[in-house]
Amino acid sequence: MNGNLCTDSTVSLRTAVARTVFSSVVARSLLAGLGIATERTNSADEDRCRNRGLASHGDRRRGQLRGAIAVLSLFVVVTAVLAGGSVVLPAVDDRADTDHEEPTVTGSSPVAGSPLTFETTANTSDVYGVTSDPVNAPSGPPDDKRVVVRFEEDHVVSGSLEEDLPPEPAIAVNRSDGGYEDLIVDEHDDYDLEVVQTPDGDVAKVNGTRPVYRVDDDPDLVVLDDEQEVVVDELQVDRDTGLVRTVDGDEVVAVNGTPIEYPEYNYVDLGIEITDVENADEGESISVDVAINNSRWADASEEVVFRLLDDGNRKSLDEIDGSPTTIDVEGDGETTHTFSYDTESGDYVFEEVKVEVKDTETVDGDSDTAPVEIGAAGAAVFITNSTAAVAGDELSVTADIDRYGNVPEGSQRYPISLFIDGDEVETKVYSLAPGDSTTATFRYETDADDVPETDVEVSSRTDSDSVDIPVVSREEHNRSIEAAITGTNVDQLNLTGELEVDTAFDYDGDIPGGETEFQAHFVVNGDVEDRRNVTLAGSDPTNETFVFARNETHPPIENITIETPGEEASVEFDRRTDVTFTDVTDPAARNETLEATVSVEDIGETPGRDVLTIETTNPVAVDNATRERTIVLEGGESTTETVTFELTEDAPPTLELRASTGDAVETTSVEVRDDVSRFVVEEVILEGADDPDSGLDVTGTIRNAGGVSGAQTVRLTLDGEPIRTEEIVLEPDEEVTLSAGVPTSDEGTYAFGASTDDDEYSDTSVATATETESAPDDEGSSLSLPVSPATLLVVLASIAGAIAVGAGVIKYRDDPATVRARARQLRNTVLGAVPFGDSGTVIVQNDLPRTSLVRVRVRSENDVVFVEDFELAENERRTFDCLPDAERFDVGAGVDDITSHEETFGEGTETVAIVLRPEGITIREL
Repeated sequence: MNGNLCTDSTVSLRTAVARTVFSSVVARSLLAGLGIATERTNSADEDRCRNRGLASHGDRRRGQLRGAIAVLSLFVVVTAVLAGGSVVLPAVDDRADTDHEEPTVTGSSPVAGSPLTFETTANTSDVYGVTSDPVNAPSGPPDDKRVVVRFEEDHVVSGSLEEDLPPEPAIAVNRSDGGYEDLIVDEHDDYDLEVVQTPDGDVAKVNGTRPVYRVDDDPDLVVLDDEQEVVVDELQVDRDTGLVRTVDGDEVVAVNGTPIEYPEYNYVDLGIEITDVENADEGESISVDVAINNSRWADASEEVVFRLLDDGNRKSLDEIDGSPTTIDVEGDGETTHTFSYDTESGDYVFEEVKVEVKDTETVDGDSDTAPVEIGAAGAAVFITNSTAAVAGDELSVTADIDRYGNVPEGSQRYPISLFIDGDEVETKVYSLAPGDSTTATFRYETDADDVPETDVEVSSRTDSDSVDIPVVSREEHNRSIEAAITGTNVDQLNLTGELEVDTAFDYDGDIPGGETEFQAHFVVNGDVEDRRNVTLAGSDPTNETFVFARNETHPPIENITIETPGEEASVEFDRRTDVTFTDVTDPAARNETLEATVSVEDIGETPGRDVLTIETTNPVAVDNATRERTIVLEGGESTTETVTFELTEDAPPTLELRASTGDAVETTSVEVRDDVSRFVVEEVILEGADDPDSGLDVTGTIRNAGGVSGAQTVRLTLDGEPIRTEEIVLEPDEEVTLSAGVPTSDEGTYAFGASTDDDEYSDTSVATATETESAPDDEGSSLSLPVSPATLLVVLASIAGAIAVGAGVIKYRDDPATVRARARQLRNTVLGAVPFGDSGTVIVQNDLPRTSLVRVRVRSENDVVFVEDFELAENERRTFDCLPDAERFDVGAGVDDITSHEETFGEGTETVAIVLRPEGITIREL
């Protein structure tokens, strides 16, 4: 190529002339001023070339234009020099296409006496990537400008067809210095189309006359006819010589007589990969599969070496048939090969195979290795099964014995040995031909020294296999046995029948030896009723059903147990009886009979026979201290038993009785007295002494405090005179109340009493007349009430109360109990009519489990301001507005069979609650 490169700079004319050719841009501007056209024109030839994919013939016109531009540029420079001016010249590439960006030219009219100057600027760069910056300039032509060989049909093409190229694909020409110069395809001044040439512009030609053109086709480097209209040939590389020739004409392409060629035509690059290794035993064949690829253009035919290695040591190639071997691989191709080797005795030491291609001047070799296993000829041992054991039991181990290899030939005898913890225990001999196999089973009786595991090895002279076998101690083995009662039919059991107990047995963990047997005991109420051998095998539990046949003579079943050498399973049944003394002679008398009745109820879940024992805790108190009765009950049934004891003279005042069954105990105490009756006077009262008009009544209560029943005469007296005499009969602790009265009484002191044959009681009482208050005189100091509606109401209520209470007292003589109740009601009515000021409330709540008779009383100082007797149902509540307006008052309550209770409250108390409970009466302020 003809052209020069220079940088953008302003230089003097002399320097510019010396370094570069005048800018075609300036020339083009001058031509335009002279009226000479510089634009590219299209001709019919150019259109025809484009239609055929060829370069335009207009390139010839561009060459002619360049010459004209150069002449005009010289004229401009000379003129400027003569004028004493300077010219700024851009770097010019005479190969630049007119379609490139136009440089700019600037100038100005000179002032008189000033030199004429022009300035032009343009961005220029080399076509092949060489820029005005020499430091950062890339080397070599662009890829699409290169001339290369490709794999497909060995065609020579331009780099623009970049697919299917080998490594180092460049086509070159041998320089005179012995090196190679890569060819490019580019424009040339002498040709309309791009041609193959050297970077210096020397064109490659066929027969020295026909250039090689680039066309828009595949392949794109071709030879055209003289008219440049028809492709007459293509290029390819000769595989034998590397020269570039035409395909059809077989003519050499040369640059100035030197043939162009592919310098890498005989270079190969091989890659090796071992894809599979088939192992073998001595005397058998191993095979090694290998994949070999060639990444270069040239076809390869190279020697490949197969070796056996032992830690880097090689087996001699003389001993390996078929190594080395020649393998052919086409360019950009791959092939496979299988190496086979018949092993010999002693080859078992080799652990690795290697496949290799050596490096040469034109061969880039490779190698690969892989592990190999060559079994030594003999007997192989594989332990296939072993069983753990309990110390003292046998363990077993089973091994497969395989004859491998065929060295030496024929059947051979192989000793197979069992080793326990390194000690030989047993040896067996087996005859095996090549390829034969057998099974060997060894047994060994363990002991405590083998716990927790023992090393078991089965060995031939060429092979061995070992395993650690657990050995479990007997204690640990027993602890692993599990038992669980899963069900019984106790709910269906009567006094007679069969009790069935379902039990599941299991083992915690793996059973040593895979199976174990043990004895299980079925225990009922502590007695062994059945013994059974149980076998456990595998992982599933073993189920057993134990049966106990019972009859009515058997006691109730309280518990059952399944006993094993390990875990026990048991069930406690709800066996309960309720024992109660329902009737006892109390009090009892010495030298008399004491009778006791006991109730027994079965409240458990198992029926059966039981013994009821009734006894005294003091054996000297009775003639026979213990009584026993046999009872038979089913669930929910009850029975009663009555026994008698003859008390002795030495019986203590209090005697304890005890009743018991197999699971229940009940006691009670009996008061023991002498065997005589004793009538005592409990109480004597005189009524009516405070009211002479009502008469006098003497009332006495008599009780038999002796140990036996009796009859005595009872006398009631007044002033020493009997007013009632009566003979009565009483059982021990029975009592009777007798009354007698006189119609009138005078004022004075009266003596009253009661007597029996064993006891008497007397007392005195004073009878007085009721005093009448005299009206206060006007001058007295008595308290008077102011006359007001409220005061009048109080007075009237008081009078009404006095009349009402008086009426009740008068009627009392006919029916004392009724009159007393009526008097309380009337008094409360009167009190209710009397205002208390800001009175409070009493709330009564019955928390007793029954309807109860209740009395409520409210007192202020010593006066009763409220009293009420009433029945209160269970959980019933009553409210009374009865609290007085006083600084201090008392609220009390009593129930028929609970001790009465009273509490004191102060001023400001608004609500008092009374709660009746079985444990007592609660009275408190709310």
